[in-house]
Amino acid sequence: MALYVDTLLEDSKHLGNILPQIYIMMIIMIIDNINRRKRFWEAFQADYLDSLRLRCDSKGIGKLGRVPKVGDLIMIHDADPRIKPKKALVLHTIRSDDGEIRSCKVRIGKN
Repeated sequence: MALYVDTLLEDSKHLGNILPQIYIMMIIMIIDNINRRKRFWEAFQADYLDSLRLRCDSKGIGKLGRVPKVGDLIMIHDADPRIKPKKALVLHTIRSDDGEIRSCKVRIGKN
């Protein structure tokens, strides 16, 4: 029993020097992980989202979008994000004075 206690005391002397080092290494690893995540999201927002914006702008999506035709199924979005978009069927397109289709008559379905 005394040998076991002496061994534990001897080990704790060595562990006393090692434990703070391990603790510091773990903190450094956690901070490094946080910094890596931060850099990832910054790069994601800067590169990927900007490339999507450019791609959408070059295709005309988001500015004018696709011109609806009679018989198309469309989604009607509300300003409130909690409300589900409604589905509607284009019944008739209405041309403006410049000849472009600017509005439609639609039939809203049940959601």
